[in-house]
Amino acid sequence: MKEILKIILIFAITVPLAFSLQIVDKSDSTIKTGQKTSQTTNELDTAKAEDKVSPNQKARKAPIGGVKSIPGTNSKMRHRLYGSLNEGLTAAEPVEKVYQYLELRKEKLGLDEPRSELVVTSVKISPEGTGGISLSQKVNGVNVRAGTFGFGFKAGKLFLVNDKLMLEAKEVNTNPSISQEQAINIALSTYSPPDSILPAAQIKAIKFEIAKINDEYKLVWFITAMQGKTIGGHYLLDIDAQTGEILSKRHAGIK
Repeated sequence: MKEILKIILIFAITVPLAFSLQIVDKSDSTIKTGQKTSQTTNELDTAKAEDKVSPNQKARKAPIGGVKSIPGTNSKMRHRLYGSLNEGLTAAEPVEKVYQYLELRKEKLGLDEPRSELVVTSVKISPEGTGGISLSQKVNGVNVRAGTFGFGFKAGKLFLVNDKLMLEAKEVNTNPSISQEQAINIALSTYSPPDSILPAAQIKAIKFEIAKINDEYKLVWFITAMQGKTIGGHYLLDIDAQTGEILSKRHAGIK
């Protein structure tokens, strides 16, 4: 009888202990598995986040000759702080420093002759060396509409670069087939037809430039015409300098 009780007592002690140890093992295994799963999930989340980054965003992370964004993409005017802007610059005069910057990086920027392709239009630098310089893009001396390059200075050093280069404009033929006089006659005939009851149009301004119209770069005569002081108002026309076609026509309101 004592032997039977002894066996029962041993069984009662060892079975719960073994069961308890099994639970601990399983719990430990669950913890380890959970950690691995969590780590894998984090890796997947990171991978997904990287997949969402566009090629342009990835390119802008790495400086290229001091320029973090891709030049000549015809995107909106970029306002970014760039790294290594003053690397290689030895000129003391701000305008010369700007051209030195462009010469050193012309291949990266897609330029051939920076001094002829970018012409200074504004210089506003304080005696302390703080301010800005603006340049306008040219192709064979012809202005490129919205093609700009700007530099910010602080204490005599470059600290900001804004650019919107229209590199595709360099492919445009800059020799017009339509003269300025012919373009003016086209504009006048558009707004001063013989049977019109409105006053005859007058030409207020005319520009010869390269413009991006309907996703295509064209050599144009950009004309501002006025048809009466209060009746017709001002009109803006882009006339193709090769064909004479009116590429765009818009009312600018009464001024």
